Amino acid sequence: MISSAGLYSTSGYWPASGTFDVKNLNEKNKKEFFDALFGSTNTVANSTVPGVMSRLGYSDLQILQFLNPEYLNTPPTNIKEAYETEKEKLEVNINKFAQIFDDKLYVPFASTVDSKEIEVAFTMGVAKTVQIVVTLITILTFIVAIVILIIISTILISENEKNIAIWSILGYTKREKAQMFFGIYVPFILLSILIALPLAFAMMAVFSLFLTTAASIAIPLTLTAFNVFATIGVVLGVFFLTSIASWISINKIKAIDLLKGK
Repeated sequence: MISSAGLYSTSGYWPASGTFDVKNLNEKNKKEFFDALFGSTNTVANSTVPGVMSRLGYSDLQILQFLNPEYLNTPPTNIKEAYETEKEKLEVNINKFAQIFDDKLYVPFASTVDSKEIEVAFTMGVAKTVQIVVTLITILTFIVAIVILIIISTILISENEKNIAIWSILGYTKREKAQMFFGIYVPFILLSILIALPLAFAMMAVFSLFLTTAASIAIPLTLTAFNVFATIGVVLGVFFLTSIASWISINKIKAIDLLKGK
C-alpha cells in the first residue's frame, strides 16, 4: 500500500515545502517561492527556469494583472519594476494563488491497481452503510406513518358515528353511506400522497448533494414507479382495512343507540 500511494501537485509547483504558508520561511526563501510561482526569465535576474504561471502559458503582463487587477485598466510601463513592486506583497499574492487550489500544495493519488481498489472498497463501504441507514430510516418512517394512519382512520370513524346513524335514519343504504363517507377522506389521502412525492424527490436530491459536497461520494438514490405505486397501495390498503373494520363494528350498533350515546 505504501508503494502505491503518491502525491500530486495540482498547481504544477513541486517545492520541498508541504504547504503554501510562507510565514515561517526567511526573506530569501519567501522571494524564491514567489519567483517560482510568478517569475519568468524576463522578470527574474539570472533565471533560466520560468515560474509556474509562465510555464502554463501566461505572459508577464497577464501574471502582473493576476497579481494586481489594476493593471487590467492601466498596464505598467516597466514590467520588471512592476514585478518587483508586487514581490513586496509576496505573502498576499502567494495566498491568492493558493486559494485557487484550496490551499493544498499536494494531494494524494492512486498510481496502481492496489490503491485504486482500496479507494473503491472504501467508497463502496461508505455507500453501503449510507444505503443501510437510509433504508432503516425509510422503514421506521413508513411504520410510523402506518400507525398514524390507523389511528386517524379509527378516530375519523368514531367521530362520525352520529353522522352515520343519522344517514341510517334518513334511509340511506349501506352502500350510499360508505360512498359518502369514503368520498370525503380518500381525496385528501391522494392529495397528501401527491404532495409527498415531490418532497421525497427533493429530500433525496438534497441528501445526495450533501454527500457529494461533504464527502465526495455519489450514491444514486432513486425512486422508481414500483416504489410509488407500492406505497400508494399500502397506504390506501391500510386506510380501507381499518376504516372497514371500524365501519362494520359501528353498523352492528343500532342507529337509535348511537344517537342516545350508548
